[in-house]
Amino acid sequence: MRIASRRSSRARAHLTGIVAFGLSAATFLGAGPAVADTGDSWLTAKTKIGLMTAEDVGALAIDVDTYDGIVTLHGKVPTAQEKNRAAEVAKSVTGVKDVRNLLQVVPETDRETVKISDAQLKERVATVLERDASLDDSSVKVGSVNKGVVLLSGDAKTISDHLRAIEDARAVQGVQRVASEIRSPDKLSDAELWYGDDKRDVAASKIEKAEESSWDAWTTAAVKLRLLSNREVPGLDINVDTREGVVTLFGTVQNQATKNLAEQLALEATGTRLVKNQLQIVAKPDQKQVAEKDDKIQENLKKRISDNPELKDAEVNLEVSKGVVRLTGTVESQRDHLAVLTATRATQGVRSLIDELKIEAPAAQQ
Repeated sequence: MRIASRRSSRARAHLTGIVAFGLSAATFLGAGPAVADTGDSWLTAKTKIGLMTAEDVGALAIDVDTYDGIVTLHGKVPTAQEKNRAAEVAKSVTGVKDVRNLLQVVPETDRETVKISDAQLKERVATVLERDASLDDSSVKVGSVNKGVVLLSGDAKTISDHLRAIEDARAVQGVQRVASEIRSPDKLSDAELWYGDDKRDVAASKIEKAEESSWDAWTTAAVKLRLLSNREVPGLDINVDTREGVVTLFGTVQNQATKNLAEQLALEATGTRLVKNQLQIVAKPDQKQVAEKDDKIQENLKKRISDNPELKDAEVNLEVSKGVVRLTGTVESQRDHLAVLTATRATQGVRSLIDELKIEAPAAQQ
C-alpha cells in the first residue's frame, strides 16, 4: 500500500488491499477461522441469512442494513425475546462491528396454526422454488422436511440466490423454520453490485424480466449512492433495504422536506419499483458543526480509506476546502464507490461532498 502525501489540499491515495468475503455453510454466523473485514453489502446478506435460518427469529418482518460494519435492524417482532435474539444473531456474524436494534415489539393476535403435513410442505416449497424465475441459474432443492423445519440443499449461483431461496421457503404457509446446506460463492458477484453507468440498461432489462434475484442488492447500493452524494440529505442516518424492488427507507431525518427528498432520490434509482418511506422525523437541537481544519479532514479521510480492506486497487484523489470534500479518481466497482462515499460522510468535519469518482473495472473483467 502506498499513499502519497502533500501539504496542499490535493492528495492522491493509491489504495491496495483485499476484499475477504469468506463464507461457507460453517461460517455464516462466524464459526470457523476468522476472516478479514468484509464489505457492508456482504455483511447485510450474511446477517439476513443468519436471521432467516435462526430457530427463534421471524426474519420475514426484519429489515437489515449495514454502514461501515454497523448493522441496523428495523421492523416488528412479537416478543422482546425475539428482538434480543435477532440482535444476538446479527452480532455473531463475522465482521459485524456493532448492531443498532430498532426492532419494535408488537404482539401478534392469536392466529390459528395451519396444520400441513411434512410431505405437503416439501411439495409446496419445491414448487415455489421451481417457479421462481430468478433461481433458474441455481439448483436449490428441498433436502428434507421434519416437523415443519425445511432443509434446503444444492447450489446457488450467487449469495443473493441463496438468500432468495431461503426467503421463498420461509414464505410458504406452514413452514416453521428453514435450515440451509446450500453451497454459494464466497464473495459477491460482479453483477450483484454493478460496475458503472454502462451497465444500467442491461441491468434494467434484467430487472424487468425478473431474471436475477441479485438486483435487490444492486438497487440498495444505487439508492445509497444517491443519498450519500446529496448534500441536503443525512445519508448516514438513512438506512435502506430492498425486497423485490420495493425499497424501504428507515432511520431519522430532521423535517418533512428532507424525508420527501430522500424518497424522491430512492424512486429515481434504477430498479426501484416502490418506496416505503418509514423515516422518522426527529427534530435535533441546533449543534455547531465540529470545526476541523481541511488538512486534518484530509488526513483522517485518507486513513479511513487506506485502512479499509474492502477497497482494492482504488486510486482516489481528495481535495478539501472549508469542509467540502471533492472526490476524483477511479474505483473498480460500485461496491468500492459506495465504501469511499460512506467513509467520506462519516469523517468528522466533512460538511458535504462532491462525487466525481469514476468506475473502471479491471481489463480482465470488462
